[in-house]
Amino acid sequence: MVSVFAGCSFTLGKGFDLGQHEPGLWVNLIHKSIPALAETQLINAGESGASNERIFYNASSAIVKYQPKYIFVRMAIGC
Repeated sequence: MVSVFAGCSFTLGKGFDLGQHEPGLWVNLIHKSIPALAETQLINAGESGASNERIFYNASSAIVKYQPKYIFVRMAIGC
């Protein structure tokens, strides 16, 4: 089973020392804190600088590719 997180650089982990592997990244915090999610493989579909249109495309593509049980989408603000 797979969980997909799609969004912009805030989802990708841009700016963190460990990037998407940073323990404090919102994606990782949510994935670890909810037992049903923790049992799934985390797919980070974040993209630095992505517009809402691109985030929607990435989320849609991830749904087709991975057929996730759960999907979280963080849209960009002001785009």
